[in-house]
Amino acid sequence: MIQAGPALAAALWHSAGDDWLSYDTETGETSLLSGLAHFVIEQIKADAAALSRETLIDRVHAEEPEFSRLECDEAVSQAVRALQRARLLTLADDTIATV
Repeated sequence: MIQAGPALAAALWHSAGDDWLSYDTETGETSLLSGLAHFVIEQIKADAAALSRETLIDRVHAEEPEFSRLECDEAVSQAVRALQRARLLTLADDTIATV
């Protein structure tokens, strides 16, 4: 399951065109993230719980039906990796080992 990471509660956000800047107020680090990565964070915050990788892929595909499920899977994987590096989410178990 994918869940909020340690930096999410303290993160400040700023839109930068199609991308987003995230500022970690605890470490002073800034991350440039894709619009999809921000969408993933919004999904996690809206549910207030961990989400499965499959649920995220389904939600991305519902938002962007012109992309194949495989393309959505690859895009979610990239977004999850970027969000992990920014400490904005964590993996709660091994169900997303392919990310």
